[in-house]
Amino acid sequence: MRNRTCTHHSWSFDPADALVSVPKRSDHPESLDTTAWDPVEVLYVGSQGQLIFGARNPGTVPLREPLGGVAR
Repeated sequence: MRNRTCTHHSWSFDPADALVSVPKRSDHPESLDTTAWDPVEVLYVGSQGQLIFGARNPGTVPLREPLGGVAR
């Protein structure tokens, strides 16, 4: 299995979901702990246009509610 790369941030994760690459590392604080970026369980996923939102809170309201009239 190959590494996966986030198309937004370009961070790469290995098949075990460990963060293995952070391009432009100098753009981030020196205190960035890449070992702290373990995978988390996402309980809700919503999308609007090209944006995808994930939430860990089981009480998360559907994405369209907080977006109000912006959502189409």
